[in-house]
Amino acid sequence: MVVMNNRSVCPGPSVGRRNFLYAGWLAGAGLTLGQMLKLEASEEQRPESSGIPARAKSVIHIYLQGGFAHMDSFDPKPDAPLEYRGILDPISTSVPGMQFSSHMRETAKVADRLTVVRSMSHTEVDHQRGEHSMFTGYRPSPALVYPSMGSVVSQQYGPRGAMPPYVVVPTAGSQYLGSGYLSNAFGPFALGELGFVEV
Repeated sequence: MVVMNNRSVCPGPSVGRRNFLYAGWLAGAGLTLGQMLKLEASEEQRPESSGIPARAKSVIHIYLQGGFAHMDSFDPKPDAPLEYRGILDPISTSVPGMQFSSHMRETAKVADRLTVVRSMSHTEVDHQRGEHSMFTGYRPSPALVYPSMGSVVSQQYGPRGAMPPYVVVPTAGSQYLGSGYLSNAFGPFALGELGFVEV
């Protein structure tokens, strides 16, 4: 029984008024803390300027889970042994010395306006851990949820006009595309399912 000022309040062990109020304060602080953290996570605080000079205006990070191989797209290997090179013929691009596969003719025409990073890799054996490394730049840690590269760009540079700083198509299907330990305000803007497009 809980006794407060010698008055029976509820059944259970005897608890003094001070302990009862302390327990109530802890419960109230716990609820308030959760609400406060939720509000802080959703607030839209973007820095005026990070001091980092941006040279690129946009980044398109193409990640095709189970998609076509690099040697059949941006990195054909025409001089590699038959078992390693792609089945598609290489074609020249608008950049001297750079080749794409023959299925990428339109992209090859504008190759001088994009950057192809062929050196990005990871040392993880597990696909999921490797995916984490590719999206965040960090090895996975059970103690910390890292933000994706898009969320870091969003936090550092903010929006450009009406365009969101970080967009995913169709949805943020991977758990590693989120804002991690950054505020949810820096998470991706997901366009949602777009349906089928006839080509």
